[in-house]
Amino acid sequence: MKTKVTTATLAFLGLLQMASAQYPGWQHAGSMYILTTPEGANLSATSVEEGFPLLVRLNRDGFDFSQAKTNGEDIRFADATGKPLAYQIEEWDPAAGTASIWVRIPAIKGNAHQAIKMFWGKTDAAGESSGAAVFNESNGYLCVYHLTDPVKDEVGALTAKDTGTTASAGMIGRSRRFDAGKGINCGENIANFPNGSNPHSTEVWFKAEKPNTHPVAWGNEQAQGKVTMVFKSPPRVRMDCYNSAGNVEANTP
Repeated sequence: MKTKVTTATLAFLGLLQMASAQYPGWQHAGSMYILTTPEGANLSATSVEEGFPLLVRLNRDGFDFSQAKTNGEDIRFADATGKPLAYQIEEWDPAAGTASIWVRIPAIKGNAHQAIKMFWGKTDAAGESSGAAVFNESNGYLCVYHLTDPVKDEVGALTAKDTGTTASAGMIGRSRRFDAGKGINCGENIANFPNGSNPHSTEVWFKAEKPNTHPVAWGNEQAQGKVTMVFKSPPRVRMDCYNSAGNVEANTP
C-alpha cells in the first residue's frame, strides 16, 4: 500500500455555481467541477486518483456565509449522483469571508469534467466534519497534521506534544510558527509507520526564515533508521531517507 506522512495535500480544480437543491430541508446548493481536461489539470484519459482529499476554498465573493450555520455545521458534499462525500472543515471564518474544506473524492478521472455538489442552509443540521473520514490508512495517510490549534493528528493514530510553537497565518487556514528549539513531538515507537525499504512519502508546507533547518523528521533515532527533510543553503530541499535498504538522498532547487 502506498503510504503518506503528510501535513497537507493541496488541489482545487473547480468553479462554484448555483444549482437547485437535492437534499430535503437544505435551502441552498451549488455545483463545482474537477477539470482534468487539457484546460485544467491535463491528466491522461487513463489516469485515476482514488481517495483524493480535494481542497475546496470558499470566499465571500462566491459564497454567502450568512446562508449557512455559524461554524458551517450544515454544509454537505455529494457526487453527481447524490452520494454523500466525506469532508473536513479546516477553516470556517464568516467574518473574514473564507473557508477551507477537504473533501474526499472516491475517484478523480483523467480528461474529465467531474461535478461535485455542495449543500447548505439547514438550521437543525448537526456537523459531520471528520478528518479521520477524509485522511486515513485506506487512502494512504498514516498521520496528518493541519497545525491548527490545538495541534492534533487528524487520522487519530498519534498524540502530539507541542513544545512551544505558536499560532500563525498559513497557506491553508492557520499554521504554527517554530522558533529555535520549539517543535512538535509525535511520540516514540510508532508501530504503523513504514520501515526498511517499504514505500512512503513525506510532505510539508513550510516557509523558512533561514536555511539549514529541519522542517520535519521521523523514524528511529539511530543510524539507518530515519527520514529527514533539510532546508539547505543555497536554497534547496534535501531529503535523506536512511531506512535500512531504502536509502535515498535527493536535492531539489
